[in-house]
Amino acid sequence: MGRKLVAYLKRSGLCRLLPNSVKTLKEVRWDTVVDMLITLRDSFPDIVEILTEKRQQHRLEGWNGELMSDLIELLEDLRKVTKEIQAKKVPTMQYVVMRYNDLRPLRGQRKRL
Repeated sequence: MGRKLVAYLKRSGLCRLLPNSVKTLKEVRWDTVVDMLITLRDSFPDIVEILTEKRQQHRLEGWNGELMSDLIELLEDLRKVTKEIQAKKVPTMQYVVMRYNDLRPLRGQRKRL
């Protein structure tokens, strides 16, 4: 949903009407999903207004702001842990287990998503 919405906004030129740019997803890095979702969340009121003016509000069907916020939170936590682990030349097992324990509470949230 987000990817198609960003693609439409860029292709149609409506992106220039937004106060902040939206980011596209880059296939190479999984964490660009977080960046794309954050830019969509931050620009969402403006996107709704522009799409309504252009009679394109059908492009927002199925959009769930609460789910998007939950997903952003989950992915930001995962990105933070991934970067911490990658920053070490050789992460120790203790460090990996510690980060795993930080993420464990999020596993229950994943079932909601």
